[in-house]
Amino acid sequence: MRANALRPWRERKLLSGHKDSVNAVAFSPDGKLVLTGSYDKTARLWEAAGGKPVATLSGLTSVVYAVAFSPDGKLVLTGSADKTARLWETAASCSPRCPGTRVRSLRWRSRPTASWC
Repeated sequence: MRANALRPWRERKLLSGHKDSVNAVAFSPDGKLVLTGSYDKTARLWEAAGGKPVATLSGLTSVVYAVAFSPDGKLVLTGSADKTARLWETAASCSPRCPGTRVRSLRWRSRPTASWC
């Protein structure tokens, strides 16, 4: 085993600002942004390099369990306990309602899909 493999991990930045537990984290495709989802019913965008807050996605009505970036990084998707997945743009958002259970995880394919669909 190489000696540097035994070195402990160091914290690079603390992303602080949510008012409750953070449930989901995702890096943008270019690695410049971080998206977090929380029990405080918000999702937040952060600069990855400096940890500076960029935006708060508010107006969600329940816990945010899942977050994802689109492959081009221009859209973000949040999944909540209120059985909604919300697609966010810079100035507008839509909130398609999906029947079923809580949204717990999300991933991108050719179009956004939630894990229960």
